[in-house]
Amino acid sequence: MGDELGFFTGLQAEMDSYAGQVWSMVKYSRDQGYRLSLGETTLTDLGFYHLRKYYTKTVYIRTEQPNETRTGADWEWLIGHGNEWVQIRAQAKVIDKRGSFRQLGHAVKSVQSSRPVMQIDTLISPPSDSVVQHWMPLYIFYASTPPAKTPALALDEGCSARLAHFTRDTLRSNARTLTLTSRKHLQGVIAWSQIFSGLVERLNAGETLDAIISSLATSSFHLGAHTTIHDFWRAGSSSSTAATHAQSHPTKGNSAPPEYISRILDSTKDDFHEARAAILNVNYESRPEQPVSTDELGYQTFQESVPSVGPIKPSTPSWGELSPLHPPLPTRSLDLPTPPDMSNPLPKVVAMLDIDRLPSLPER
Repeated sequence: MGDELGFFTGLQAEMDSYAGQVWSMVKYSRDQGYRLSLGETTLTDLGFYHLRKYYTKTVYIRTEQPNETRTGADWEWLIGHGNEWVQIRAQAKVIDKRGSFRQLGHAVKSVQSSRPVMQIDTLISPPSDSVVQHWMPLYIFYASTPPAKTPALALDEGCSARLAHFTRDTLRSNARTLTLTSRKHLQGVIAWSQIFSGLVERLNAGETLDAIISSLATSSFHLGAHTTIHDFWRAGSSSSTAATHAQSHPTKGNSAPPEYISRILDSTKDDFHEARAAILNVNYESRPEQPVSTDELGYQTFQESVPSVGPIKPSTPSWGELSPLHPPLPTRSLDLPTPPDMSNPLPKVVAMLDIDRLPSLPER
């Protein structure tokens, strides 16, 4: 238990350290005018590097990527062992120099419906067979104080977290215009290291990590008006929490691991199984796609033309194969049917924490 507690408190300390770096980088690029290229991908890549010792395996999900708007999450934490896992999916957004999160407005038209698919909806409501039973969708905001209109943020809130359902409520709080200002979205956020505070609290009380995961893995996490990220780690408290709000949002997933997770966990003794970093190629059935119309959405947002989903092609290097100069990573492949709304619900990266294989406490 001591090693488990030390592992997660160490992870939190590293997360706080990186959040402070993000705060500084965002401040100098957004407020002081330094020409730093700070998109969500850059900051997320750096974050994965910073926390690399705290993952037992990193798997890059590679598709013929249609567009970021159609991807539900930038990454997910997958914590557990065997057939018992909990899942935290995260989509990152970085503040612009005006103090807004403009990219929250992504949308793409669905082939199956006259209504477009918004990235935030894909994050919150993926197909149930693409998530485990106990899972949670979050937004991670990269920000600092200033720029203008930004609430005061502590250094450890350079990377802050908010339940995605509440972010969507804020986004659509205006009848016609999407709400993108940081002043609204950063209200009530917590430092991203606090995502794991509920877990650390239970470990500190003497529970084992195995027992904690077992108590959560077969239950759904429900969200009501007063639900917090902390509640994700409370066994048996989700149902009562949801009852406080008539419009509660159940995040019901799959009692068995989804196919892509099962493929990652496959114990076949190959290079993929043994590697600390690997690639999972996911092939979707190909269908035509049309750009979204802002009139159909009913909000002021951004129109994007998106190519169809197709088979894997060796084209532009993506996450997991940064450059031809790097050695190739071990790969596995998986064929999946395309979701009806043509969205890609899978994350770009899976950060696995297999509780049977946690490394010794890294040196800081």
